[in-house]
Amino acid sequence: MLYLLSYVNIYIFYTWTIKIVNFPKEVVFNLPQTETPEVLFYFINELDDTEKFIRMAHSLKLPKDNRTIVFFNKGRKDGVNRDSIIAPFKNKVYPEFKFKAPMLCSISDELSAFAMCLVK
Repeated sequence: MLYLLSYVNIYIFYTWTIKIVNFPKEVVFNLPQTETPEVLFYFINELDDTEKFIRMAHSLKLPKDNRTIVFFNKGRKDGVNRDSIIAPFKNKVYPEFKFKAPMLCSISDELSAFAMCLVK
């Protein structure tokens, strides 16, 4: 199992409410979750998951100062990679999502992520 808390200083998220969606069972966060989050963690495994992420983010009552953090596997050669996942956001296909620091970060040897804010 991949315990993300041992790879990244995620302690700041303990002060925020979180919802974790679509992660493989071997990725374990050990963080409390809520149905009314300030932060959404969403794992993209296939390109269709991007649309599911968009719908999920819009369906939540996220506060003004929210974070939506998209995680994905590094090094995939099947077209589901950093460039294909981040492209619609960089190209303003979804202009309501604004990049926030850390815009792109390495979480572990296997995972990367980027953070955005859903501006409603």
